[in-house]
Amino acid sequence: MPLLDILFVAPPQRAFLGYIVLLSGLCWLSGLILRQRGVLGTAFGFMVWAAASTLALLVLRQFGASINWFIPLSALIAVIGGGVLRLALPAPQPQFGGRYSAMLIVIMLALVIWVLRMIQLDPSASLSSHHGWYPLYIEDSFQLGRFARIEDFAFGNGYLASIFFNLDLMGLSVLGKSLGVFSAWQAYSAASILAAILSIGVLAEGLARSRPALLAYAGLVLALLAFDFLYRTTLARNWGDALLFLPGAVMLVTMTREDDLRTRALWTAAAAIFMVVGRHYGAFYAGMIMLVGYGLVWSHQKRWDLTPWVVIGLLLVVLSVRDIACFLVPPSPYYPGSKLIDVAAPPKNLLLQGTLNDLGILTDGVLARFWVDWRNIYLLAGIGLIVFWLRNRYLGKAWLALGLAPFGLVLLPQLLQYLTLYRSSPPYSKAALISLHMFSWYPAYVLAHTRWSPPWRTGRCRAALTVLLVMAGVGGVVLVRQGQKAGLDFGKGPNAVLEAAFDRYRQHNVDLNIAERMRVELTPEQFDEVVDRPILYLHYEPGLALRNFIGGHLICDLDFWGPTVHQAMAEVSSLREVVARLGYPSIYFSFPDPGLYSRYYPEIWSRFATEVLGLHDADWIEHKIVYGKVVLLVPRRPADAAPPACAAFSTNHRP
Repeated sequence: MPLLDILFVAPPQRAFLGYIVLLSGLCWLSGLILRQRGVLGTAFGFMVWAAASTLALLVLRQFGASINWFIPLSALIAVIGGGVLRLALPAPQPQFGGRYSAMLIVIMLALVIWVLRMIQLDPSASLSSHHGWYPLYIEDSFQLGRFARIEDFAFGNGYLASIFFNLDLMGLSVLGKSLGVFSAWQAYSAASILAAILSIGVLAEGLARSRPALLAYAGLVLALLAFDFLYRTTLARNWGDALLFLPGAVMLVTMTREDDLRTRALWTAAAAIFMVVGRHYGAFYAGMIMLVGYGLVWSHQKRWDLTPWVVIGLLLVVLSVRDIACFLVPPSPYYPGSKLIDVAAPPKNLLLQGTLNDLGILTDGVLARFWVDWRNIYLLAGIGLIVFWLRNRYLGKAWLALGLAPFGLVLLPQLLQYLTLYRSSPPYSKAALISLHMFSWYPAYVLAHTRWSPPWRTGRCRAALTVLLVMAGVGGVVLVRQGQKAGLDFGKGPNAVLEAAFDRYRQHNVDLNIAERMRVELTPEQFDEVVDRPILYLHYEPGLALRNFIGGHLICDLDFWGPTVHQAMAEVSSLREVVARLGYPSIYFSFPDPGLYSRYYPEIWSRFATEVLGLHDADWIEHKIVYGKVVLLVPRRPADAAPPACAAFSTNHRP
């Protein structure tokens, strides 16, 4: 396949690119309403449309209204929301200089992100359960004609249902699907790609006046994509939570622009309110940023006017209304998360280890060699900034405060962590993604803030050539480094290397490979019969994306850790009877440890663990589909057994 086809022209790539272009234009227009241009304006427009489409989804779902109202309602909310923000926010000062070099950097980094994203074309719940949930929820909702609610799902309001409350890019994914030319997965993936590109591009644009800073930033982005798992997975592999890292990037720009303090504070607060669309704790972040921002404006400028702050606060309340209701009357033990905190809260020593990982002092719990790693260079840059100020006191304390202000985003997740005493994983925390870009951007910002320049002078053409050469060199190192780690042979040419990279990622996509094994090992009639059955999930990440490749309806599937299955367990004495009562669903062991979630239901697991672990050899299993350590078991259904009924659908769709 020609290189252009692999990267841009083949059907999936063409669909991603098409929605990115359409969505970018829409977001750019919304940015103009806010009087912001360039990448920053497009990024603000993206957040406005993400919030507007999410609100439209929530309203229509609450009232059970037709999904056909989604586009006009989203557009109405986006226009009203953008207009309200325009009235509340002061006009930003125009930023001049360096746009040629900045746009060159943005384009080249966007191409790098694009190539890395194109390697993983298919949804992979091995990476994120959202790859299964978003497209399958949206496709089922469109077949229903309305947005599905928890009570529509056969699995009930259990552990799996907690994913129902995650929104992030759900609204923009529905928007793409509503246009009628993109699938839900294509829309979701395209929106995620655009969010990553905008987050990197807005920071490059903010450094436009300093070519040394631009070069440093580009080099650090490429180095972190090559060597840092968290940075690469978030930006180059669609890990989710775009409405955390994108507002984080925008806030880094707005809080350090050459505007007066009040303008910087208000625009930063405006960007912060969109984080609640990504995660419910985004409301906490936004509230803290607003309090600190107003406090600084009041103490330094004695400006008492509360009007714009009240307007932004009211917008935050509107965006948070679903989460406020959930806090007052929790819809599930797993959302907002009381059971997670009670059962899965880590010991305090792991909280400290997690903090050190978030700050970049540790990587996966290990101290870097010589104590310096790509992700903690920003800390050295902060120390360097303080030393520079100590030697140049005439710059004043305000200059130092401006230079250190971005560390506020680093500290907010730690404040949240120690207030709740909860952290999902010691090596990383998604709550810290708001400061993800500090690793790559802050050292470059220090160069710009101190107005450092190399000892030589260059004209525009020579500077552009320098940018190209350095970027090409570092980019080549990144590609070779990642390719060698993946076992790729660069001697065979770029087409072969990309095809080999595609195959490598497909090999790690267990849901995709189980689907392919089903097509090989089952007859077409058997395949269709298995698709028509519900799937009983014991694990979701991987696992939840299987129906992206075989068809059927997630809405009809079952959760081993959910109330529907537990009710059946209470009425019988053996797992075989449970399976019969549930309509003989296929049992999906998508993760080597089937009892990973057992800590939430120890009594259930202790009762059925022996039978679950022995299912692979049970005589009532008709088909066993195996890929590596992943197994799909299909029980033998008696000839007189009624086919499983799905309350929501009478027929299944095929991919």
